[in-house]
Amino acid sequence: MERAIIQAQDARAARLGIRARSSGLTEGGVERERLEDRSFVRAWAMRGTIHLISSEDYPWIRDLVAPPLIPPSRKRMTQEGMSPAMAERARPIVRKMLEGGPATRVEMRETLARRGIRPKGRQALVHLLFVMTYQGEIVTGPYVGTKETMVLARDWLGRRKPRSPKDPAAELARRYLLGYGPATIEDFRWWSGLRAADARSGWAALGDELVEEGTGLWRLRSQEPAGGAAAPVRLLPMWDHFFLGYRDRTHVGPPSAVGGASAGGMFNPLVVADGRVVATWRLNRRGGGFGVALEPLSRLPARSAIQREVADVGRFLGSEVTLG
Repeated sequence: MERAIIQAQDARAARLGIRARSSGLTEGGVERERLEDRSFVRAWAMRGTIHLISSEDYPWIRDLVAPPLIPPSRKRMTQEGMSPAMAERARPIVRKMLEGGPATRVEMRETLARRGIRPKGRQALVHLLFVMTYQGEIVTGPYVGTKETMVLARDWLGRRKPRSPKDPAAELARRYLLGYGPATIEDFRWWSGLRAADARSGWAALGDELVEEGTGLWRLRSQEPAGGAAAPVRLLPMWDHFFLGYRDRTHVGPPSAVGGASAGGMFNPLVVADGRVVATWRLNRRGGGFGVALEPLSRLPARSAIQREVADVGRFLGSEVTLG
């Protein structure tokens, strides 16, 4: 997880995304890294979506991606009935509350209401927290039951020294290509949410590090070109950046597979074989464990290959998981 950037709208899906890209880790171990060691943080980042990011990398990534995201949220706060003056009153109340420890959105909303801050729209608080996150004040903390909490960033991240890359946009482009290459600059711009000029500047700054691998597709010179043995079968979680990390997703399979991978604004859990989407899957409660149900989108690989992945999901979760 030292340099990882993982899509994390859903907390369990993010942990399953780590499983698919590692070996030997367990869900409990991943959560201990986040909640006890705090080596990575879960917070709003690229495109205004939630990611898991190394705690040393989070501050510079946040500062890089924040500028285009804060003004729309401030506008939305006003539309939801929280004026700029009301927001300025609310911020120190939220900070003071979090000095006492983690708090849920419900608790924060109730505290603000007692202090006379009652915006008409339910999303006003969300956008206030969004802006406070991008300005470095708060991050996501532990769960209280099933409720997510927010914490003060200074308390949660502690005295950990952040990395400070010389050219943050170039470093983000480098990280992107390490995880997603070969890809296009348009893919990077989509994934990062950077302003077009910043994305182009960061990409261009890589210079001789870039190697073209097809029309408009680039990889890092330090990476081996694609080829060789077929990639293994992987069960990827919902919102996985294998699919979500590109603007052009034709690489994942035929139109039927691309269409089946997302529906109604959701990005489904995917079964991937040799880098191509072949099915979606669901994890259903079954007795004391779970069952994996498949929805084929194209020809499936050997059942034994899928079963090995299902077994590893069970190992990761510490629970019995069966196929079919």
